[in-house]
Amino acid sequence: MQLYNRTLGQWLEHWAETTPDKEYIVYSDRNLRFTWKQFNHRVDDMAKGLIAIGVERGTHVGIWAANVPDWLTLLYACAKIGAVYVTVNTNYKQAELEYLCQNSDMHTLCIVNGEKDSDFVQMTYTMLPELKTCERGHLKSERFPYMKNVIYVGQEKYRGMYNTAEILLLGNNVEDKELTQLKNQVDCHDVVNMQYTSGTTGFPKGVMLTHYNISNNGFLTGEHMKFTADDKLCCCVPLFHCFGVVLATMNCLTHGCTQVMVERFDPLVVLASIHKERCTALYGVPTMFIAELHHPMFDMFDMSSLRTGIMAGSLCPVDIGVGGNDRYPGIHRSVDRLSDALGIDRADDDAVRPCGDSVINKFLLPFGILKFADGVGDFNIKADLIVYALLDTGLEERQCVNLDQYRFDAVLLALLLQYAAGRIRRVAHLIDDVLHLHSHFIAYTDPVMQDLIYRSSVNARTFCDFLDRYFHRAFTSS
Repeated sequence: MQLYNRTLGQWLEHWAETTPDKEYIVYSDRNLRFTWKQFNHRVDDMAKGLIAIGVERGTHVGIWAANVPDWLTLLYACAKIGAVYVTVNTNYKQAELEYLCQNSDMHTLCIVNGEKDSDFVQMTYTMLPELKTCERGHLKSERFPYMKNVIYVGQEKYRGMYNTAEILLLGNNVEDKELTQLKNQVDCHDVVNMQYTSGTTGFPKGVMLTHYNISNNGFLTGEHMKFTADDKLCCCVPLFHCFGVVLATMNCLTHGCTQVMVERFDPLVVLASIHKERCTALYGVPTMFIAELHHPMFDMFDMSSLRTGIMAGSLCPVDIGVGGNDRYPGIHRSVDRLSDALGIDRADDDAVRPCGDSVINKFLLPFGILKFADGVGDFNIKADLIVYALLDTGLEERQCVNLDQYRFDAVLLALLLQYAAGRIRRVAHLIDDVLHLHSHFIAYTDPVMQDLIYRSSVNARTFCDFLDRYFHRAFTSS
């Protein structure tokens, strides 16, 4: 199967030219609609505004917001300039926010009012007290030397911060040819997005993802789900997570279909959006599906337009995932319409594994290469569809020897990547993590696995035996 060498900006401009009047972004609850042409025009205006405040190729721009309409505008604006879009979890507290901003060398931070009990504006002032005294665009912070701008995504004005309207207005002073020059410098293998790991095995690491990486992941996900330009995907999962920005957004971008957005999860808004827009696909974590299915107003909405979807984030409940519930008739017409995704939260996205089939074997794995050294088995991984690099891990410096191309499970691949980066010190710990995360896919009775779990080290040959047994393929350590 052919992969595409387009940048995100090129994909957007492709559809703006091919299907200019087709709806791309829809917020059904407020009847906000952008066609491909309209959205592309707004992205260009936003890109010029960012250029006006000093954002350029390689600049790191953070977004700390729920699924607000300009979340995607800013993503594509950065992509066209060649800047790197850094996603910030809306659940972050003060210390986590400050760690990420410092670790990512963030230049510009885009924020909204806040979420739940967190006041993002006040937290930003706490982190950057100089905002209240510095001229906008000329921030000087001792703790955050790279930080120069804060943008409030909305119309409200806060001291020391730009708002969206001001950014768009500043863009009027930037010539189109300046944006064009920057766009022409962007390559599909440039980093476009940084997502941070959960930090469960140490400090969060910034995962650096390329245009080629995330766009082709989204494309292959959609191909497996038989997406076409006629589909409409209801996206109620957060965009700051790989589920929203890769599996949803990149899927729609590469297939030219409509993305029906929900700003923050509300089962009633999701049901109403599916009903009104006649959505054909729905994404969510199991608790979202449960909340929708058990909503007291569920029977008031027509769900028959749904034909597919992805459930990810945790194990799929039997009564939902195995067809025990027929309240989503479009999805449950056949068991394998609803995909259960295995999370690669420490890489860049999820690998879709529907019942009785595996997109991993069909689409993702042919593009992964595993190399490891004989002896204790240091790993280096080339997997264009999994990850570009881990920030500050020195992965590229590790010595490795040749071990031809092999295809293997993307979940284990993500864990192998951690091992290569030194985040998992022993192979035994690596296998233990596999057991812990996905024990329902692994047979505990496997004697090779039992041996690996309890041994303090293992040589390459033994590990190949394990891979051979686990994946039912022949591996060699030569």
